[in-house]
Amino acid sequence: MKKCMFKICAISLASLLFTCNFDINMVLAAENDANVNTESEIVTNDGTDMELQNETIINSGVNTDTENETTEEADTRADGEDKSISESDVEETVLATVSSDFEIEGTVLKKYKGNGGNVTIPNGITEIGTAAFEDCIGLQTITFSNSVTAVDSYAFNGCVGLRTVTLNQNLNGIGYYAFRSCSAIKSITIPASVVTIGDRAFENCTALTNLTLNNGLIEIGSSSFANTAINSLIIPGTVTKLQSYAFADCKKLTKVSVPGSVNIIPNEAFQDCNSLSEISLGEGITEIGNAAFERCSGLQSINLPNSLTNIKSYAFNGCKNLNTSLTKNIQEIGYYAFYNCEALSNITIGSALKTIGDRAFYNTGIKSLSIPASVTDIGRCAFASCDNLINVTVNSAAISQYCFEDCIALKSVIIGSGITKIPSNCFNDCSSMTSISIPNTVTVIEDGAMGGCSSLTEVYLPDSITRLGSWSFSYCKSLKKVVIPESVTSFGSNLFYESPNVIIYGVEGSFAQDYADKNDITFVNASPVQPITASLNSNKSGTIQVGTKVYFSATANGGNGTLKYKYLIQDASGKWAILRDYSPEAAFNWTASSTGKKTIYCDIKDMNGITVRKSVQFNVIGNMEVDLWSDAGATCK
Repeated sequence: MKKCMFKICAISLASLLFTCNFDINMVLAAENDANVNTESEIVTNDGTDMELQNETIINSGVNTDTENETTEEADTRADGEDKSISESDVEETVLATVSSDFEIEGTVLKKYKGNGGNVTIPNGITEIGTAAFEDCIGLQTITFSNSVTAVDSYAFNGCVGLRTVTLNQNLNGIGYYAFRSCSAIKSITIPASVVTIGDRAFENCTALTNLTLNNGLIEIGSSSFANTAINSLIIPGTVTKLQSYAFADCKKLTKVSVPGSVNIIPNEAFQDCNSLSEISLGEGITEIGNAAFERCSGLQSINLPNSLTNIKSYAFNGCKNLNTSLTKNIQEIGYYAFYNCEALSNITIGSALKTIGDRAFYNTGIKSLSIPASVTDIGRCAFASCDNLINVTVNSAAISQYCFEDCIALKSVIIGSGITKIPSNCFNDCSSMTSISIPNTVTVIEDGAMGGCSSLTEVYLPDSITRLGSWSFSYCKSLKKVVIPESVTSFGSNLFYESPNVIIYGVEGSFAQDYADKNDITFVNASPVQPITASLNSNKSGTIQVGTKVYFSATANGGNGTLKYKYLIQDASGKWAILRDYSPEAAFNWTASSTGKKTIYCDIKDMNGITVRKSVQFNVIGNMEVDLWSDAGATCK
């Protein structure tokens, strides 16, 4: 028999720490009882001592040269069978990469079978397999060796005792659910080598307060850090994909910086981060997704980048402390986008805006509003229940049903030319509204359009109108005078229900008189319409400085009854304001208080509501500014 030199490590469940480096002659004894089985484990020896403590390390220095080695002759079985181990037996022995703690296939750590504590991933391991440590509640620290490049899904999911994770610099990806519900982790640094973080990778790590992301990261998966305790976040400029719910429900998150490389802030990305107060969005971001910052009740301000074009539905819904400005390139504001943003007080709608969704600004704190003609779609209740809204100018033909319902502070409304109808319930229950200017392009006032406008005293309808819908002026308890032209031929039911003081002014023999007679409403015969000719003069023109006083005088002839004069101002952004409401006084004084192009309008109206408009334009500059406005004089229209 040949003599064989090798080391035998027999590890049982009660294995002891020992060091071995010796030669032995193995003899396999044949027992008379043929039912006895013999097992052995082979551990290679590279000439150094090895410490074994709760784990077995398989070394690579295997000596297969057995030419000069012999073994003692083994005992034979009762039947005479030879039980000696031949050279071919050794060569065919498969080294199983299974130890008391790790199950390893090739370079993949398939399963951890130890009791936990402090664990280091052995060198040579490149991948931590799916669910390898899942629900190992005794695991406290994990240190990756430099050979690890991937952490598969669920690898450490549910390791509730895991406090410390040290990731290596060669790691490329972290799989979905990899560290989910590791509720004791307080800090994590993602190395620069990591390119992707999978969905829900660190979700429900409720103790995680410190997160460091490094340049090199490209994608942050859906819900990857949702419901963690991180308090501040800087997303590196290499990130191009941020998935939905990525940081949702992070209740302690106060500061966020998102680079322009992200391009789109996805749906629900920061939803319910109710401590979030400061957000920095980089230029390059074009879209804020559905509910991206929904119910971030601590958010007070956000500087929207000029690159932003779309604010999707529910984007800032419930951000009750938010006050921000809209940028000029925004094209779409989705439904419920700023719903219940009670602190939102000043917005300027740019000429690029096309769509305003249902209830987009419902119950906000805006005080003044001008909607440009560029807006082609306005949803239901878009500005309803805005309790602080006082003045509204609408130049968009897309004005919608219930658009300004329950705006209880709204006093004055100017509807621009081009609008063909006032939709149903559009100004319903605007209880402070005292006047509304309706252009001669409007043909229909729909059902309930101005119902409940209890402070409205006079309404002048242009001769373009053909139909008045049901309940249009119901519950208008202060309404005393409504001028209805001959053009109106269709009257809905209950038109003036609970408006006991109304008097209809119209042409004798018209449908208006017939309606008044049938509904027991006082009718006054108004004279036939007479045209108005007018002009507007001022003592200054062209370019003026801030602080300059300008005197206006309107001259008008024709019309029916006493003429009244109303002065308004519009700035370069399209924002309107009433300088003085209707008065028999034709003159008006105005002092330029801010720079920019300004247009002063004078509306001249007779007793029948026939109105003409004249205007003068100015370029207002500061004391040290250079006049770059080419128009040398006032422009009269």
